[in-house]
Amino acid sequence: MLHAVNANFSIKCGGSKMRNEEGIVHEAENSTLGATSYYVTSIEKWAVSNVGLFSDRNNPSYVENHLMKVTGTNNPKLFQSSRVSPGSLRYYGLSLENGPYVLTMEFAETVFKDRSTQTWESQGREPFNSKNSTYQKRLVGLRKQLRKKFKATVLENYLEIHLFWAGKGTCCNPVQGYCGPSISAISVVSDFEPSVTGIPPIPPLKKNNSDLIVGVVVCVGVVSIILICAVLYLKRKPSSVNEDEDFLGVGPRPNAFSYSELRTATEDFNPTNKLGEGGFGPVYKGILNDGRVAIFGKKGLHLDWSTHFNICLGTARVLAYLHEDSRPRIVHRDVKASNILLDAELCPKISDFGLAKLSDNKKTHIST
Repeated sequence: MLHAVNANFSIKCGGSKMRNEEGIVHEAENSTLGATSYYVTSIEKWAVSNVGLFSDRNNPSYVENHLMKVTGTNNPKLFQSSRVSPGSLRYYGLSLENGPYVLTMEFAETVFKDRSTQTWESQGREPFNSKNSTYQKRLVGLRKQLRKKFKATVLENYLEIHLFWAGKGTCCNPVQGYCGPSISAISVVSDFEPSVTGIPPIPPLKKNNSDLIVGVVVCVGVVSIILICAVLYLKRKPSSVNEDEDFLGVGPRPNAFSYSELRTATEDFNPTNKLGEGGFGPVYKGILNDGRVAIFGKKGLHLDWSTHFNICLGTARVLAYLHEDSRPRIVHRDVKASNILLDAELCPKISDFGLAKLSDNKKTHIST
């Protein structure tokens, strides 16, 4: 239910805030309206809605702007913009005190050419019909102020002003799809002595919230300081990755063995310890000095599902280490079953790095 707090309102249709020759201040109504849209002022004093779509027009605008000088008025700027609609245009006065009112609507024909030009663009017309009168805006002349006043009675604290196209007049002059109502300004004033001030009441505060406001402000300030300090610390902290680092291995490296150690472990490269051939030559099984078997043969080996799964998982961990944690990063590029070797504990070892490539930290793992 609307509460009466207003006794008048004035709107500059399709334009910015402006004062007319009588000193009435028309509030701005320059919101972007579309085929089906509406706008309500922040204090809910008045509203506007539009329904309609311009046919056969590219990038249609629901506001008409021009720089022509309108005669018959001391304020021609009031008519340099107007709200247009191809269908239905409604303005609402809200929270009005009930009683009689005087409605003033301002028009000006600025689109059609003058009849003296004797061109087809000069034959356009826009009939205007109301409950009290019927006339054509063409008859008052082009670029002249047209002001119409009506009396209305507000019974339920609101007033509806409805302008719509009834299918009369031209519809493709001066451009295709040009039809419907257009209006420059609206003013509604009470025809009685109002008992309201026109200023919306301020709802009373339930309680004093000053303590709550202070608490919120202090918390926000503390959090902001912490965030600023964190950002400054992260900016000052040196990067863990040296941008100038060349391909010099940093961090843990794989075990390296001398030739004599390899010879001893493989029993002077005994053919019985040979496991196969790789990209760098034969691969041998060797027993280290501490009794560990470096690699393991496949003969007579039985692998169940759990063992297969652990081998696959271990292989994935090795690849993840080579791709992400190794310095420099290594892309193997030739992972296959014959290059996965097992030790005495059936832990997978990747071999044959003949096709491997070193990868810079700034590069991805994609190679061709």
